[in-house]
Amino acid sequence: MAPGPAASPFIDGALAQQVLGASAYAFYDNHFYVDLGGYKTLSRSLRNKLNVGEDGRLDGIAPYWRLSYFNDMAEQNFRAGLFGMTSKLQPDFVDGPSDHYRDIGVDAAYQFIGTKEHIFTINTSYIDEHRTLDSTFNAGGATNLHGSLKRFDLAGSYFYKNTYGATVAVFDTRGNQDDLLYNTGEADAGSINGSPNSRGYILQADWTPWGKEDSWGAPYANMRLGVQYTGYTKFNGGKDNYDGLGRNAKDNNTLFLFAWFAI
Repeated sequence: MAPGPAASPFIDGALAQQVLGASAYAFYDNHFYVDLGGYKTLSRSLRNKLNVGEDGRLDGIAPYWRLSYFNDMAEQNFRAGLFGMTSKLQPDFVDGPSDHYRDIGVDAAYQFIGTKEHIFTINTSYIDEHRTLDSTFNAGGATNLHGSLKRFDLAGSYFYKNTYGATVAVFDTRGNQDDLLYNTGEADAGSINGSPNSRGYILQADWTPWGKEDSWGAPYANMRLGVQYTGYTKFNGGKDNYDGLGRNAKDNNTLFLFAWFAI
């Protein structure tokens, strides 16, 4: 229910819960990973039944790909990869011009496992998006036909005996100014500066009661309880009064409690 930044790369969940996808992957020589797939929009009637948003429909299938290298050295491991997606979106559900998005990203991770008593993990990613808004621009919804968006994430985690964990993360999203696209005049969501620039941090603490190999129900009893706090130092282009209606970036700070299960 908490407001989110005005923009995020398309590949970073723009149509979450609104699409259906399939992919095929291969892992070669315990090092090289390849993944190819595609996504297609669910019908409007099905989305209404599932009570999810309607942010337009994909024009055909949006292809997704990923290439990565992985090296497992028993007590530590690392990976690095490239990924991307090309999408054509019709915001108004009608045939005609589409908004084109091309996302390319890089990511990497390092994990120290040791004796499994103290586990450290570092994850980072960078996404570069270029867009051509043929539909939105022609409809008067954007000042610029072409635009770009970039997002950087960095997170570090510590776990003690696979049971008690803590995570610290930072994120930064930046893009070109567009007064029509971002300065919508909406409370909370608009940007008086016509800017999508947002940055902040995430703090998380969690407990995995049956995380150890000899825990009760292992490896099937997987549950994690936690608390997460997201803080914004900039939101939609500003720290103070970013929407022109008196709302500040810190007013979107969010405390989130969660219970997580996996099978």
